[in-house]
Amino acid sequence: MFSEIKPIHRFMPPMLTGRVDNHQTLNKTLLSSFAELQKQGYRREVFHTDSDNVFVSEFDLFSQTQLPGITELRNIIHQVAQNATRSFCGLNDEQMQQLRYNYESWFHLSGYGSSKGIHSHGEYSWAIIYYVDPGEVLPDKPRNGCLKIYNPNRVGATIADFVCEKSAGAYSNDALILTPEAGRFVVIPGYLEHEVMTYWGQRHRVMVAANCLVRPKEA
Repeated sequence: MFSEIKPIHRFMPPMLTGRVDNHQTLNKTLLSSFAELQKQGYRREVFHTDSDNVFVSEFDLFSQTQLPGITELRNIIHQVAQNATRSFCGLNDEQMQQLRYNYESWFHLSGYGSSKGIHSHGEYSWAIIYYVDPGEVLPDKPRNGCLKIYNPNRVGATIADFVCEKSAGAYSNDALILTPEAGRFVVIPGYLEHEVMTYWGQRHRVMVAANCLVRPKEA
């Protein structure tokens, strides 16, 4: 009846996640450096998508190399961005060397009741998150401070249709919800809308964000 049936894998945003090996020492160092920057008043005004009870640093964190851990963090994030670009664009070594990467980078200190509304970074190639301290785990609030990434094809979620409702895995119309873990990084395209769900812990949740713009060197 059928000669061949196979799925068509298209319209899938390039995303990846991983965990930094031996992140404990780095994260401890970063917490100390962030505390020092906080004392120095290294912060910016919050955006309309930021809730109360959150500290947001200036957007040039990777330039603060006078403090311990920042250079190592910058190198890790750069390697992650390169890996994502190579993997999803199918580039060889020669092609990779023709690219340049520009970053804006900052850290968040999120307190009780804080959140980050739906937003995107559409002018950037990659939006990258790194968790330094995920904060408190609350068993009665499983989505405490989670990262919620919205499906760009979520129009399917608005249709009252059995297949749209039941499509699973890579074909699901649901949002993707990721739990913060120390040392974990997440990479998504800058255009993907996402938010940080309300954090209910008493201890600060600490994360680093970096927006990466990838361009040919001659551009």
